[in-house]
Amino acid sequence: MDALVRQFRWFVQSITFILLSYNTPLHGQADTIGMYIDEPEIIISATKMARTQDQLPIPVQVIGKKEIQQTGAMRLQDILQQQSGINTVSLLGTGVQMQGLDPDYTQILIDGEPLTGRSGGTLDLSRIVLGNVRQIEILKGPASSLYGSNALAGVINIITDQPEGKSLTIRSLVSPLQLPDIQSSLQWSGKKIKTSLFADYLKSPGYDLDQDTYGKTVEPYHQLTLHGKFSAQLGTYTKWNASVRNVSQTQWNAYEVTAPADIVTGNTYQKEWLAATNLTHFWNEHLKHTYRLSYTTFNQDLLLLRQESGNVEENFQFYQQFLKPEWQQELIYRNLTWHLGAGGEWEEVQSERYEVTRRRAHPYGFTQLEWNHGAWQVLTSARYDNYVDIASSLSPKLSLKYQLNKALFFGGGWGQGFKVPDFRQLYLNFANSVAGYQVLGAVELPTVLATLEGQSLIDQYLVNTSQFGNIQPERSNSGQFFINYEGTNGNRMQIQVFRNDIRQLIETLPVARRTNGQLIYSYLNLDQVYTQGIEWTGSLRLSPNWQLKLSYQFLDAKDKQVLEAIDQGSVYRRNPETLKTERLTRKDYGGLFNRSAHQAQIQVLFDSRTGWQAQARYTYRSRFGFADLNGNSVLDAANEYVPGYGVGYISLQRYWQAWIFKAGVDNLLNYHNATYLPQIAGITPYLGFEYQIDFHNHNHK
Repeated sequence: MDALVRQFRWFVQSITFILLSYNTPLHGQADTIGMYIDEPEIIISATKMARTQDQLPIPVQVIGKKEIQQTGAMRLQDILQQQSGINTVSLLGTGVQMQGLDPDYTQILIDGEPLTGRSGGTLDLSRIVLGNVRQIEILKGPASSLYGSNALAGVINIITDQPEGKSLTIRSLVSPLQLPDIQSSLQWSGKKIKTSLFADYLKSPGYDLDQDTYGKTVEPYHQLTLHGKFSAQLGTYTKWNASVRNVSQTQWNAYEVTAPADIVTGNTYQKEWLAATNLTHFWNEHLKHTYRLSYTTFNQDLLLLRQESGNVEENFQFYQQFLKPEWQQELIYRNLTWHLGAGGEWEEVQSERYEVTRRRAHPYGFTQLEWNHGAWQVLTSARYDNYVDIASSLSPKLSLKYQLNKALFFGGGWGQGFKVPDFRQLYLNFANSVAGYQVLGAVELPTVLATLEGQSLIDQYLVNTSQFGNIQPERSNSGQFFINYEGTNGNRMQIQVFRNDIRQLIETLPVARRTNGQLIYSYLNLDQVYTQGIEWTGSLRLSPNWQLKLSYQFLDAKDKQVLEAIDQGSVYRRNPETLKTERLTRKDYGGLFNRSAHQAQIQVLFDSRTGWQAQARYTYRSRFGFADLNGNSVLDAANEYVPGYGVGYISLQRYWQAWIFKAGVDNLLNYHNATYLPQIAGITPYLGFEYQIDFHNHNHK
């Protein structure tokens, strides 16, 4: 390994020396390089490149600041649940599901840096506020070729505002869920130094969708977000950026328990820090180097007490820290752009559910080549992650686009992704004596079972013991094809077809039974699944003031092993009408749980061009499976589905001098399902305003 690292370092140094010797900086090029530093157009950084949308050979969905303001969304989950092809799901927090893949397969970034603090693989979207967000970039499909693990389904990159001008902005929004949400943003910029400070405070009473159950669906909480950014032009060719983000949240907990009957209450405390810095230097108009460093921590403390007895119901502490240094080079030569990068990731987790403090560190390297020739655009990339405790991974990707004419282009791509087992799947050691089960990580499993076997406490093994302790990364092969039409007056249409084949899927299964009847669960590589579908989006300008947007996604998500068993005639069910046992057919199989076959959205937007804006949106999701109720481990019975549903939104904005006034209603039709969709609150009207003072012009903007 050391020899490989030395060879890689020698290769990078040699290439850099040759390029610097050949391309020395020229006098009079400040304007040219300055253009690269402060590109005024929309930048798509989900592929680690400073590019506009039309320069990319892969589809990237961008939600701009104007759309965020029009919807009245204050949290990331609010805006994402209004997008077609994206589901927000409640799995230990509100996560995001893309192309039929669960939340732990999507990488969430802020300004290109990853967030930590996932619970059961889900990163709670409610932690991310939108008040200082410039745009949200959504890249669907495998992005492991640039971002490594956790990007098997794609990347969501939240780009925050860059410091600009001298202004103070105050925003506030009041609704039954926000009492209130107050935001302020202060920006100051000089000739070479720019800085900003953003603050958000939210106090929420929560909401209750089930009056018959003690406690609320979402309990009251309050959250404070602080985000500071600093930028300095150190010279004509060098720019330095730094940012610090802090999120602190306190949430009340209250629920009812039995055996003996009691009420459990207590608080959950969460604190998150993200510090990031980067230095960019242009050696000349062809060569650029960027050095990045980010450090993230996440801390959670939970203390729950029984009110009657005063006994501790649960006392849980969790601490995670993550460090990532990275170096990247961009070389432009005629119609070729070459990226070369290397870095490392170091992670540590402390919790009483792990025997000792767990750490993981690994280096990685990536390269990317972009070629533009006439109507063709080609983008190819690859990344190698060298892990010590598990198998290393090479993730290649290839994308192409062809411009048929000014209005029509098409393209496609293929890529491989991977997801390494997390600390929970490797090292967890958790026992619930009340419920009567134990969960062990794959590494802990052989040792604990050997100890129990020596004490004659194992009654039966439920899987082949040769599988114990041998857990591998999940891997995918993915492909996509798209056609895009860009007409006049903002008329657009895109059709995208995708397919994801995932193997070595990590599943939680019972592996052994103790002599007292308690089950022991662990994590094993078992299933091979696929998700495939088609997504269509269209935009039509009805008049200078009115615009119509439509979208639809069809999704087919199946377990290959279940399909094989059905073809072999080994999967059965009992007919609920005749009570006779019958073989399952492919037509009876509903696919993976929590996936809807159909999603659609219609949106109407109005802009008076005189200060009035309005939008109405309706999203529909067809039925989806929630659990196996007839005992055959397959989604097939009608009562195993949650019925399809629709959610409506309407909003109105008025721009007047330095003010923006907002009003709207979320979940206009008051749809709610406390059991299976607790993340969707009932009907929620809101009122808000925004006021900005521009100090640069010495007046109100």
